[in-house]
Parts: sequence; structure tokens; C-alpha cells
Amino acid sequence: MLPLCVVLCSTAIVVSFSGCAVRPSVSYHQIAQGKPSPRGLTDTYFLQTSTITISKTGSQKDSGGHDLDVLSVVSAPAEYPTFKIGISSESSWLGMVDTTINIAKIENTALVKSIGTQVADNRVSTIKTLGGAIATAIPIVAGFTIEGELEEGKLPWSTKTYTQIEANAVGADSDSPILMSNGVTMTLGPLPPDAHPVSELPQGTVHDFIFAACRDATIKFTYVQASGKDKIKTPISKTVKIADPRYYETVALPTKGSIATHSECGVSVTTDPASGVSSGADLVDALVAEGKAIGDALKAKK
Repeated sequence: MLPLCVVLCSTAIVVSFSGCAVRPSVSYHQIAQGKPSPRGLTDTYFLQTSTITISKTGSQKDSGGHDLDVLSVVSAPAEYPTFKIGISSESSWLGMVDTTINIAKIENTALVKSIGTQVADNRVSTIKTLGGAIATAIPIVAGFTIEGELEEGKLPWSTKTYTQIEANAVGADSDSPILMSNGVTMTLGPLPPDAHPVSELPQGTVHDFIFAACRDATIKFTYVQASGKDKIKTPISKTVKIADPRYYETVALPTKGSIATHSECGVSVTTDPASGVSSGADLVDALVAEGKAIGDALKAKK
């Protein structure tokens, strides 16, 4: 029979262990541009902003026999250079549980491609210049007027969204069009309800991955091209997803698995069911076995 103190102590430890889930633990640090990184960081990364690119992908004839350009409007990840995020792996359960963080980045950038306690084999393919997005024909939408026009000689046309948002001091809930160059406008959709300003980054140990908030952006412009002797004007509208690095969202770090970034913005979480985390029953078995060993040792001394 096990000594009473061993049984009681083991029971108390089991209750303590089984009352809380074991989760990956990390801490975050905001690193201002031009400032050195704190020591002991596991890694650093930029929050994501977006590059909007308008380009020609082909041509097709209209009902009047004109050769019309087929355009694509693509949102692709880009680095937000104002500051970096530093991440540190932390220990929990009095140092008995260590978190191992693996970060894979998009080639030649400091943008996160995937992050987790184990880099999964089914990660998304490397995001190239256009973010892996497929160019699509843009539907013609009439009924709006824009100052200025985008002429075919200006293609490809490209801009980073954060420069336009910051230059126009766009508020969190603003739905006013941002006038960019060549008559191209961008109207932002609402922020996700769980988005927070980056000025409110969490302090201390947390169990989540931080990424730039996703929101819709509607791009509108009038495209002007020559077809024979005719000059054709086509109003264009396309809604894409962009990353707004003035705000962040979070997802829980899986105990074992990975978090992969999407081609425009946002993330997906993949969890490995074989987490390697001990269950309550495993802990009970281990504690009882240890208690028996202690009891045997005490008996041997008598």
C-alpha cells in the first residue's frame, strides 16, 4: 500500500495537471524601424500589407468586333516596413513544457509562409510575385464616375495599399473611395469584428499567432484602349482581399500542426491529432508508478 502522503500529493498534482490544457506559449515584441532586435528572440517577421497590380492577360472580341483587353486585378502579399514583430518561444508548467516554433518564410522576404510547432508537409506552394492568384477577366460594371482614366500604356499598374491608406489618413471605418493614380480608386470594406489596433499588441505570454487584419478592397477605374480607329472606355470594378497592418487578428497556435498564410491575406490552421501531449490518464499512471517507487524505497529503509 502506498504511503498516504504520496497518494494525497499525487492526487493533488493530477488535479492540478489535468485542470489546464497544455498549449504553445509565445511572447511578442514590436521592433521599430532602425532599432535593434531584443536578445533571445526565436524569429522576427513583417506584418503583411498588399500590392495591387492591374495587368493585361489576353484579349477578346466584343459584339462589335473590337479586340478588347482582358485585365486582371491581383492582390499579393508585401512587407509592411514600418516595424517588425519579434516572437519568442516560452516555457510553461514551471518549465516542464517547452514550445518549439518553426517559421517558414516566403522566399526572399520576411513574410511568414507557415508557422507552428511542426512545419507541415502540405504547406502551400511558395508565393511568387503575384501571390499565386490566378488572373481573371474583370466584369464590366457601369453606373459610376471616376476622375481620370487608366490607359493601356500605363499597364501594368501597381501600388502598395499601405502607402495609399496612410497618405489619405483613412480611418478604421471609412468607406470613402481613396483616389490613387490614373483614376484608380480603392474603397475599403469593414474590419473583422475581432481586429485590434497594433498599438494594442498583447503583453506577456500568449498562445496565439498574430497576423495583419484582412479586409475587402474594391478597386474601380475606367480603362481606355484603342481598337482600330476607335477609342474604347470600359468601367471596371473588382473586389479583392488586402492585409491592413494597422490592425491585427489572432488564431490559436496548435499544440502540434501549422498555420499557413493565404495567397491574398489571412491564414489556415492545420492540427496534427498526434500532439504528443499527455492525457490525464497518462499523468495518473506516471504519478502512481512514481508513488509506488517512493513507497518501495521507504519500506526498504525500515
